Amino acid sequence: MGDETRKTAQALIAEIYGRIYSLRNEGREATAIVLPPAQYRLLQEYRANLGDVPAGLPDYLGRYDLFGIPLYTDNGTDIVIRARRI
Repeated sequence: MGDETRKTAQALIAEIYGRIYSLRNEGREATAIVLPPAQYRLLQEYRANLGDVPAGLPDYLGRYDLFGIPLYTDNGTDIVIRARRI
């Protein structure tokens, strides 16, 4: 994985985190993250290159979740973060 791809994956993660943070400030809780296919693949490739976290340690980027929120993909072109009121 090249440095540019790594920066892009990190920027995507930061963008998603910012949106989750904003939702929390609005009194909402993220319940799902839906990504366009290319962005979903980018995160999966990034995760694969990072390797597995040793057992028992927390991981912000799981195989099927980000920050503990389920990750999905669809044929859309936008990042969608589903949320509910808390």
